[in-house]
Amino acid sequence: MQYRTMLVALLLTITPLGACGGGEHDHHHDEHNGHNEDTRSDRLTITNPDTGDVWVVASEGHRHGEIPPVAEEQSLTIALNFADAEDNPLDLSANLHAELRFADGAPEDILELSLDDNLLTLTALKRGQTFFHVQLFEDDTLRFESPALVARVVTLGEEHVHDHGDISRVELVSADDAPIATIEGDAYSGAPLQLNVGDTLTVDVLYIGESGDPMEMGDHVVAPVLTDDAAEDVVDWTVDVERVTFTALSPGEVSVVLELDYFGMSMHTPAALPIVVNAD
Repeated sequence: MQYRTMLVALLLTITPLGACGGGEHDHHHDEHNGHNEDTRSDRLTITNPDTGDVWVVASEGHRHGEIPPVAEEQSLTIALNFADAEDNPLDLSANLHAELRFADGAPEDILELSLDDNLLTLTALKRGQTFFHVQLFEDDTLRFESPALVARVVTLGEEHVHDHGDISRVELVSADDAPIATIEGDAYSGAPLQLNVGDTLTVDVLYIGESGDPMEMGDHVVAPVLTDDAAEDVVDWTVDVERVTFTALSPGEVSVVLELDYFGMSMHTPAALPIVVNAD
């Protein structure tokens, strides 16, 4: 109870992200807003075991919501609830059991993960973020694996100090430093990103401070988030700190907000980036 009381003020400052997030600063986009859910997949629902409040709902390739951050020197217990594609509960039993694995490349020294039946306890080891998968096995066969789930350890009451000044604009450049677009305030200047189905495009996202120079990312990372009305099956992405690689999945038009993330807190939210995916 002491942990939940202390964390209330912090949670009010946290902006939920997609992330996707990510690895590991190199993670896959799997945060979606309710379109085209995979109805053939088993589902994982992560809840508060005391109140039943839902924190995360995940199926194969889709994730909604975030696990609350864990304060340093604290732990958090969450409940893992499984259901099949028809929403029939899948109770852990002799032939159904859950397992965990860290995502490829994710640090394993941020949190200790301890699983007891369907209760998972996350114990903070040091400040940072990592990513892990929840797996459901039927006998010895993997039946379901969740998308990568982000878990963060934060400092209670910590105030993030910007040494880069206020961000005046965001510049998008190609991997070879060719200008693509500029986002300043609520204005996007440039043509929409154009891709054909199956194409990939890598861009560097530069947050420009009052000095006119790109800020040093440090512990920051780009956190792409689809706008509320965007279909989630048009583009996917991976993130490596300030570098975002988009992959075109299907024809359509979407808008993506390139938020600046600092341990789960949104430090800057620019205007949305328009992306158009054309058929082959």
